[in-house]
Amino acid sequence: MRTTRFGHRRRTTSSILREKLFLLLGFLFLFGGVGALVLAIGMRKPEISYAPQATDGGETNTGAQTQPSPMQQIVLLAPKSAIAQGVKLTPDLFREIYVGRDMAPEGAVREFQSVEGYYARVDLPAGSPVVMANLQNTPLQQGIQKQLPEGYRAITLQVNTTSGVEGWATPGARVDVLMTYRDNNDGQYKTRLAVENATVISYNGSAVNMKAGSVDLNPVHYSDSATVTLAVPFESALKISTARAMGTLSLILRNTGDVTSTGEVQWSQDDFDDKDKNKSQAKKRAFNSTSLPNGMVVYKDSAGKERSLVLDGSNWYDDEE
Repeated sequence: MRTTRFGHRRRTTSSILREKLFLLLGFLFLFGGVGALVLAIGMRKPEISYAPQATDGGETNTGAQTQPSPMQQIVLLAPKSAIAQGVKLTPDLFREIYVGRDMAPEGAVREFQSVEGYYARVDLPAGSPVVMANLQNTPLQQGIQKQLPEGYRAITLQVNTTSGVEGWATPGARVDVLMTYRDNNDGQYKTRLAVENATVISYNGSAVNMKAGSVDLNPVHYSDSATVTLAVPFESALKISTARAMGTLSLILRNTGDVTSTGEVQWSQDDFDDKDKNKSQAKKRAFNSTSLPNGMVVYKDSAGKERSLVLDGSNWYDDEE
């Protein structure tokens, strides 16, 4: 600065420029600091939850939540919204997220091409990195309980080559269940129909899709420890369980298109006795008829053989038939 003759100080041009330069540098430092702060805040990512890891037993374990480092981040795949177990993966189900390299879970998926055609082995939560342990490359097998129609139950019987119809009682087949037992009242062995038109849905743990209606055209080789699982209405499941305690159960195969009911039929030792044939035949007709026989006529045919006719309602039946 210079001093005037009246004692006043006057700033020189160089001092003015110096002050302006300091002021400009101050503003630059101020705005630079604010910009760096905004940039640092923008680079911060939300906390990432590890995806549940599937265990051998089908259960899941969830890792602790952690805050990734803002440096050395990598790109991972995460579901946009929750993906249910068994769903086939498609690109539109995922989005990219950034996770610190040291925070990425083991087996994390980085690009969709590596899991194209895979299925969700467990439920995948939204926003969590997808890991290979939670995926599988084959469709998820649903249990037979998923195949049961409403009101039906699955019940398992032990069979062998004979009671399993020589191995033809395979998944998709239709069978009737017979019960053979000894009647305590007369000491005779009897066989009666326990359940009819049951569907085989599994043999020895090998199941079939009931909705697909597929039938195995190859018999299986049963052993004494083989099992067959049937799909039956709830009341029929109770009948099978009771019949199993009363006697021996066996299966008889029926045409898959045959839905005709045979009714409550049974057969006893008397039905094999020629002396009681007329009586047993009449008894069977009475058992199957809605009304009792009105009478019986016994006669001899042209060969001298004794025959009989049974009157059931307004119809006559040859008892030899």
